[in-house]
Amino acid sequence: MGRYEPDVLPKSVAYDLVAVKRRRIVVSVLLDLADEVPLVDLATQVAAREDGVAESAVTEETHRAVAVSLRHHHLPTLDDASVVEFDSERNTVVSNDSLDDLEPLV
Repeated sequence: MGRYEPDVLPKSVAYDLVAVKRRRIVVSVLLDLADEVPLVDLATQVAAREDGVAESAVTEETHRAVAVSLRHHHLPTLDDASVVEFDSERNTVVSNDSLDDLEPLV
């Protein structure tokens, strides 16, 4: 996909990013949050929204599966497109300005 300047996210890339349901949910969650988000918290919120349950009802197994897919697939994809900054050492995510460009698509 490639890195893009924060304010220059091509529409085709934006559509590719939100083509996957889990990434649409990630974008939606991050749009609701303002600061740096720990991966563990993001995974909980994504799992809850996917299953339509309260965060407290997310099982450990589901949480682990979502966290692994976010860490190894979805967050690196969003990071490569300069939509978020994913720190894989600290397991944190920070939104970039271009995340707002995806809001109308989710």
